[in-house]
Amino acid sequence: MDALKRCGLRFSTTEGSSSNPHYFVTFSESEPALICYSKVFNQAPNPASDYCAIMTCSHADQNCPVAIGCDLRLAIRYEDPKVSDDTPQESATYDERCAQIAREMLYAMSMVRT
Repeated sequence: MDALKRCGLRFSTTEGSSSNPHYFVTFSESEPALICYSKVFNQAPNPASDYCAIMTCSHADQNCPVAIGCDLRLAIRYEDPKVSDDTPQESATYDERCAQIAREMLYAMSMVRT
């Protein structure tokens, strides 16, 4: 979460020690916070149709071969930055991965036609 904070996101939670806390993520003073948490893709509040499923790790891509109701399924794999945990390169690796994901998601979403 430190890399996300360094790139300008702000986080808060009210769930305390819940096994699945909700995080309020703020990225702009003029936009409401996003409510983020772990969830199964085919459960509310996720949509049941008309969505894009983006698989970002080889585990998800291999173990979630079907995303029912999605209009587009993208496999965009990233090297897990945990490879640098507890090394002098840890912060730089996480920052690099955040920037890479931001660039690639911006490009992918810029291709969406409504």
